[in-house]
Formats: sequence, structure tokens, C-alpha cells
Amino acid sequence: MGITSSNIRLVAKALKGKDVGGASALIYSVLGVQGTYPEVERILAEERYPLRSLADHEVVLDSVTQFGTTIHVTTLFRMFGYGAVDTLDLFPDEHPAIIADLNEPLPPELWNRYDLVFDSGTAEHCFNVKEVLGNAVRALKVGGRVMHILPMSGFAGHGFYQFSPDLFSAFYGKNGFDEVEIKIELRIGLKAYYFDFDPDRPLPGDFWGIPAQVFFAARKTRQVDGITMPNQSVFELPLDHPLRAARKDTPLILLAKRLLPDVLKKYLLRKQFFMGTTLHPL
Repeated sequence: MGITSSNIRLVAKALKGKDVGGASALIYSVLGVQGTYPEVERILAEERYPLRSLADHEVVLDSVTQFGTTIHVTTLFRMFGYGAVDTLDLFPDEHPAIIADLNEPLPPELWNRYDLVFDSGTAEHCFNVKEVLGNAVRALKVGGRVMHILPMSGFAGHGFYQFSPDLFSAFYGKNGFDEVEIKIELRIGLKAYYFDFDPDRPLPGDFWGIPAQVFFAARKTRQVDGITMPNQSVFELPLDHPLRAARKDTPLILLAKRLLPDVLKKYLLRKQFFMGTTLHPL
């Protein structure tokens, strides 16, 4: 999927205030970037992010990916302040720094090496999601951060999978991560918005046809001996827990679902959800 201009804003919001000067980053795939150097410069200025200015000879362009001729993904992360930026891909056509299959564990020489592992639209194209996430755990130093921007709803046919926020919070929570940040990005018409994910509030299953992506970030706090597979956290709660009860429809809602036309039901459910949701423009 690459990194859209709205994705760049989400990354800037997540990294702002973090000391990334000279840190190392591993990027899953040679991602296309929706922005020229001046356009990204403007976005970071609008987000009040402390841009690292690059000399002309440091700006690498990419004309292979879906956005036309824009800056290379390594240039984007150097603008964020990272020093060493490696791309990893299975296919050599786009000249990644590292050729490896994310469906398999990364070689030990890549373990505990990076301050950031970044995935924007790669995991859904890999069959073995366990290893894709596990490789982020392995590759990161203690104190390093993982970021995923992945399809959640409205992308059927795009990749193998669409992802629930619960997957990331449960997986990384079991594997030594904290400082979890989750946002949901929505594409409504030609504009993008986000809202902060509330784990105690159920999400609509299909967002009424609105394309939705999940943004996830977390920090690695400790080394783990092996990768732990989680169960979905809601099912580890007692049966009488409010969040489990929230998954069940009240008698009034069940009656409304039986009697109201589908179009009206969707309209009312959408209105109810967004009345209680603060959308922020991107």
C-alpha cells in the first residue's frame, strides 16, 4: 500500500518528542511514498515535527512505485531523523538493502539491531503473519519501536488479510512491549481522518463501506526467549465483564434489526457511532 501523505502525518505524530537522531530503522519492503521532498517538508512543518534537512545529494528519488517520481522511503525516514535506514524485501527488483522472506524468521545477524521496525502495507501480503510480527520483535533493540499501518476494513482482494487492532495489542503485549498507541484512519471521500482507538468500545464490523486502516505503535521493553502467541484478549475476561456484555445486542436493538429496513439501520448505526467519535483531519 505504500506510505500516503496521511500516513506520513500519523508517523510524525507518533515520533514527535522521541529522540530518533541517528537511530536505525528497518522498513518492510521498498515502500512508495506519496510526496516529493518539498511536499513532505511542508507536511512535517504543519505537524511541527523537527525536520532533519537533507542536502540535495542526500535526497534519493524513487520512480518505480505507485506514486510516480517521489522521494525514496529511505529519504523519508532520514527526514524524520533516522541515520541508518535499511529496506527489506523478498524480491530484488526494487533493490532492497536486505533480501529476506518475512514468512520465515530473520537471520540472527538482524536480531536486536534496529531502533524502529516499520510496516505500511506489507504484512497483509505475507501468509505467515506470526513470523512477520515475530520478526519485528526479533529485529528490535530493547527500547526500539514497532509501527504498523495496515488495512482493517474495505480492502477485500488487496492482500491475504485485513487486521483487527486487537491482534497487535494482544501480540505485542504478550511479547514485551508497552507504550501502545492505536489510531484508526478512515478515508471519507477524498479526505482522511483518524480517531483514537478505545479498546473498551466495540468497532463497527465494516465501517459502512468506509475504507479503514489501523495504525499501531509500541515500544519494546525487554528481550523474550521465544515468540508467545496470544488469545484475543476479550475472551480472557470474565463472562460478566462490561466489554463482553457490550458485544451482545440489547432486546431493543435486536427488535430494531428485525423491523427496520437495512438502509435505515445502517444510517442510524453510523450516525450513533460518529456522534460519539472525535474525528481528526489528516
